Amino acid sequence: MNIPETLLGGMSPEEFLRDYWQKKPLLIRQALPGFTPHFSADELGGLALEEEVESRLVIEKDGSEPWQVIHGPLKESLFSTLPPSHWTLLVQEVNRHVPEVTELFELFNFIPAWRLDDIMVSYAEDQGSVGPHTDNYDVFLLQAEGKRHWQISQQTVTEDDLIPDISMRIMADFKAEQEWLLEPGDMLYLPPNVPHHGVAQGECMTYSVGFRAPAKTGLWQHYVDATCACVAEELYRDPDLTATQNPGLIDLKARKRIRDVIRAIPTSDEDIDSWFGGFITEPMRGVGPIPLDVPLSTVAFIAQLQDYGECWRSEETRFAYFNDNKGFRLFIHGEEIQHPALTPELGKLIADQRHFSLHKLQDYLHSAQVEWLCWLYNFGYLYFLDDDDDTD
Repeated sequence: MNIPETLLGGMSPEEFLRDYWQKKPLLIRQALPGFTPHFSADELGGLALEEEVESRLVIEKDGSEPWQVIHGPLKESLFSTLPPSHWTLLVQEVNRHVPEVTELFELFNFIPAWRLDDIMVSYAEDQGSVGPHTDNYDVFLLQAEGKRHWQISQQTVTEDDLIPDISMRIMADFKAEQEWLLEPGDMLYLPPNVPHHGVAQGECMTYSVGFRAPAKTGLWQHYVDATCACVAEELYRDPDLTATQNPGLIDLKARKRIRDVIRAIPTSDEDIDSWFGGFITEPMRGVGPIPLDVPLSTVAFIAQLQDYGECWRSEETRFAYFNDNKGFRLFIHGEEIQHPALTPELGKLIADQRHFSLHKLQDYLHSAQVEWLCWLYNFGYLYFLDDDDDTD
């Protein structure tokens, strides 16, 4: 999918990244002219009833407590008891459950895919809101239906600025410095930690395209856990220990042994790269795609692709690759992929895109590379739309 000129308000991706990305907010009027949601409010509510869908309902007023939060799966009967205004339904990872939504990601292909998190969709009745707050990640807020009034601030937010004794991190004293009314097709970009407050003006639906920002502490912990799992578990040893007159002392010999233990953790560039390729392609939610009970043969896979005319890449997992002087390396679902029929050209195609027409894959169907495509399908990494109930 080509990036429309309107998406960034006439700016090139290079200009946007240089001047706005993680620097300052940007309002883009009619970023996607004529955009309409992929589903109705009732259909979004139906998703929130499902066990495997992460959702929450936020009731600002007339709930059992101030800023009441009800986590999904929700009960259908709940919706008939809601007040006429001041509530919001939020559904995470809609891209996992509605394949067509994933095409929105392709609009942001100028940003590395490993930085993408998910597309959350919120529906609100009049005056619905989740309160003034900050997020730790970049987000594009695309108005899909109705109108939402947005306010932002540049104030620094600390724990003391939050309303106490509620389950949400909502600011108690938000001071708006800029404000806009967004209509369908308008989009607001917000860098991390910008205080913002969106309030529905009548019924409205908003898409939030969020970006992943791993915490440094989480990276360190995951790396240590992953590398230590590969190291033989050995106990500390000191066979040359001598009697001491100072039992409270940690002597230099002991400290050197401990230093050697810590330095033995693999930390070469190759070790770190291999770990990160696996780490960043692990699914953040869900259990991942489900392999077929009865795998298809390559002949049967080709026949199905020709019959359907297209296939999709599973949003249940992540794809990423390295391509440098050390060669091409593909990672899927937390693992580096080794397959004799995998080629860099086809690996890049699958990792860079999400939807594949028969025309796009046609040349690969008459070579050994079709074996890898069939392997992807059998493991649930590719699917046909009629398979959706089995892969979601």
